[in-house]
Amino acid sequence: MSFDAYEQARASAGKLKVKARAKLAFDEPDETFEACVLLHEAARIERRAVRLIDAAVETKLTALAEACACLLMGLDPPGAIKVWGEIVQLRSATDSAADILGSLEARVEKARLHYGKKVAPLRFFSRAPQTAEDRHLALSAVESMLAEFPGIGSFWWARYWLLANSTPRRKAEAWRSIERARRLAPDDPYIEASAVLAGVDLLPAADAHALLRGARAVLQPERPLLCLTTALAELRLTEGSSKATQAEAHRRALYAARVGLAGAPPSPWFEELRATHNVLELLLADRVPTLDVLYQAGLADIALHAKPGEPVVDLLTQSVLEKMASAA
Repeated sequence: MSFDAYEQARASAGKLKVKARAKLAFDEPDETFEACVLLHEAARIERRAVRLIDAAVETKLTALAEACACLLMGLDPPGAIKVWGEIVQLRSATDSAADILGSLEARVEKARLHYGKKVAPLRFFSRAPQTAEDRHLALSAVESMLAEFPGIGSFWWARYWLLANSTPRRKAEAWRSIERARRLAPDDPYIEASAVLAGVDLLPAADAHALLRGARAVLQPERPLLCLTTALAELRLTEGSSKATQAEAHRRALYAARVGLAGAPPSPWFEELRATHNVLELLLADRVPTLDVLYQAGLADIALHAKPGEPVVDLLTQSVLEKMASAA
């Protein structure tokens, strides 16, 4: 990227900030969220642009400061603090740091303390809530956080998961939540991958198939979780279909699993990918997968909690969803 292109990128980020400020002025939840989306995109542009040129330290520091400020304005303290960490590593390399950063450090520290106080009740949930009561408590806490911090994609993801697992399931709200998470954090691997599985349960079949087509187009060994959820979604979406339709879906799913397994080890999803791969080979050979598939893949913990006759695919899918929930 030339320096002119860099300046053009930063100019486009500036336009997004102007639009965001206009939306924030409405002080209305939907407009505030849209402003957060614009500010997150502006932050990504700032960071992406400076990485593509051989820039001076001062230029890099300026871009990072702008990205951090965007995320603060975009009501995403964790994102801003992550960028601030990069700033701290860089600022000692220039005598101009104080002039470039201005009052940003004080603003970051204020946001950090305020966010830490607000998020403290959620630390009770060290893993994905298992009972209906815990899910209800967690949902109340998450919605309280989103009322104040609608720019944090992981909280929209958490809201999706809790709504999708509530009784009764609130499908429309769950999908709206994961869509908001995707818009804020399009590069987040957990959000990207879980949306593929969520679509099977939350969208009409035609929309779910379209979502899967999009996922298949971007499968790479470097994205093992997306490969895994794409394979599982193929399996689930064609349940009850004709044998020919299922076989076609199983072949697509097997390809996705093989792409995921081709990635550089160690992947935290290797065992699940291996089990899914072996399930698909059995299905394509017209054989019924048993718990042996889980044992052979090193997933004895999943087998331990299996109910008599429970399908291995269902066990795998639920385990992957819970693992993603705990990790996210």
